[in-house]
Amino acid sequence: MKIPKYTGFGVKDLDTFFCGASFHAFSRCFPQAKDYQLLALRGKSDLQKAAIFQKVSRRLREENRAFIRLLKSSCPAQTVGILLPEKHVFALDWDYFAGISEEYPHKAKISFSTDTPSFARLSEEEKERLTAQDALIAESKQRAQSFQEAAASLHAENRQQLVPCIDKAAVLRFLFRFLQKKNGRILCREKTGAAVEHREISGITGWGIQTLYTPFSARGLEAIVLKDNIGAVSETLLNGLSALCTQNGLSVRMFHCGLTGAAEHCVIPALSAAFFTENCSHPFPLRAKGTIPASRFVHLPAFAEVLPEVRFNAAAADEMLEEAVFSQLEADEITAAREQILQPYTDEAYLDSISEQIYKSLLKTNGQFDENYF
Repeated sequence: MKIPKYTGFGVKDLDTFFCGASFHAFSRCFPQAKDYQLLALRGKSDLQKAAIFQKVSRRLREENRAFIRLLKSSCPAQTVGILLPEKHVFALDWDYFAGISEEYPHKAKISFSTDTPSFARLSEEEKERLTAQDALIAESKQRAQSFQEAAASLHAENRQQLVPCIDKAAVLRFLFRFLQKKNGRILCREKTGAAVEHREISGITGWGIQTLYTPFSARGLEAIVLKDNIGAVSETLLNGLSALCTQNGLSVRMFHCGLTGAAEHCVIPALSAAFFTENCSHPFPLRAKGTIPASRFVHLPAFAEVLPEVRFNAAAADEMLEEAVFSQLEADEITAAREQILQPYTDEAYLDSISEQIYKSLLKTNGQFDENYF
């Protein structure tokens, strides 16, 4: 049997991402969603809402529909949203995305709740325990957020110190050679309305930093690994690559660090090419086309001058991150105890009916397909 030639990779390899617990994080990744129809899912149980989204995702995948699945930034096992670009509609966990009610007060025309009628049988003691646990969860999450912000600040300081040490001419020479090799006369190509899409594939969980490698495991994709523990070189290189690509008609999907927001990885679908920044938090376990050390683009004498302070900040940031992970683990353990209280009151038939309603509502919405979406 003749095997057909493979010429690229598809959208279905790029449909799952992390998303932070705020509507600002969501709208940064999907600015076009401001014109979409919103389906809101509310409820006391996070697990029940995640289970409903999982069922809807399974049905959409079985029917071979293109959709985007959003994962909870602190728990990759829980889905918190589904977006259908073709239908211009998305369904989100209303309780997870802080600030959504202020941004979309009139968009949530369709609302669903996982709070089954059986929840009315909760005893007063159970209600008090749930209230106390909610307060403890909020406290642990706030503590984790504070440590994350402290770690992010130290990483940002390191990047600022290293930027003057970067050999930008060497970066540009590498980018020009890469694009010319991958796409022929790339610099003579006309603009075609290319876009940059922003995503997150790393999340800070109670078990450390977890990374999704799905976008880099697609068949036919050639990945280049950038070894950069600080991230200053890779951010400079990826931002330059993004600018050159969009100026010459190539769309780019940029992946940002879940902690600092800095550009860490990217995929260029038209070239079947990708860059992945490897460091101690997320090694690259897949086969790579090549590996490039960050030192290749650094003025070493200037780097040696700031290295002691950079190392000190990096060690302090690692300690802050460990505290953030521990605080998130505390929140997860309290959440698990909270879910155990709600479990006896779960009505599976009711949840199945909610998932069916959400599925039908997603497909019922009519919208025009966006050709710039990839």
